[in-house]
Amino acid sequence: MDQIACHSLGLNEHFPRALLHGPVTLGGVGVPTLWAETLADKLAYFVHHMRVEDDVGRQLKVSVAITQLEIGVGTPFFQLPFAVWGHLATASWVRNLWQSCSRVAVDVQAAAGVHWVPPLQTTADAYIMDRIMARYSRKASIKLNHCRRYLQVVTVSDLYLHDGRCIHPDLYRGKRASGRIPQYAWPDISAPSKSCWTLWKQFLRSEFVVDRRAQMAEDVWHALPMYSHDLQCCFDAATGSLYRCTESGWKIHTTMYAPRLRGVIAKCHLESIPFDDEPPASAM
Repeated sequence: MDQIACHSLGLNEHFPRALLHGPVTLGGVGVPTLWAETLADKLAYFVHHMRVEDDVGRQLKVSVAITQLEIGVGTPFFQLPFAVWGHLATASWVRNLWQSCSRVAVDVQAAAGVHWVPPLQTTADAYIMDRIMARYSRKASIKLNHCRRYLQVVTVSDLYLHDGRCIHPDLYRGKRASGRIPQYAWPDISAPSKSCWTLWKQFLRSEFVVDRRAQMAEDVWHALPMYSHDLQCCFDAATGSLYRCTESGWKIHTTMYAPRLRGVIAKCHLESIPFDDEPPASAM
């Protein structure tokens, strides 16, 4: 394309490209590159549809949110260097736009509340990927991020039980936490390999206290409109009933007392009873 532009301007096809594309104020011809014009068209396309909020704009917004989940940090990814963080995101049109903007230091900023980022959920919370990227190599971070995305966790508080005493056993074993309903729209991905899970366990043992969390008494949950997951079950200590949320509604498991045989004192009915109302306020 540069040769065609030189011929149309009456210049030799070997005319220096620095002068051809350089600004007029510095003695250049001021002919923009095809790549620069393509990036300008992409930005105009992106900003236009995000502002009018049509079908294309909504699809772009979903793609931006999914890319943010894949990166797993609280900073909008357009403000992060692509060379450092880009390998964590799946190839997409939005990722390509981020790569092009980062290459020429174009700062894309959204209005407040437009670019969604996963929030920190407790006072002592932190993003898992911030710790991974500060310590591990590019290859290791890809494996660990694959495990994180499969387990559908974002922050450190997602790794622990809700009382903060220890890491959720299912998450340590490489299984999605039982009893939790994810509130983020995670894309479906394949299960990580055995080597990925080995590295994941090493990361949890070295980076976090597996058996007990430090300063758990001071760690208070923020009042957020939505958390990363919701609990499928809640327990009412006053009545000893367990409430479980299913697709058809709430169900209740009542306490059944058994004789003192083999150390078994009491247990709950495995069979549940439909519960038409919401669980009482005393249920946690």
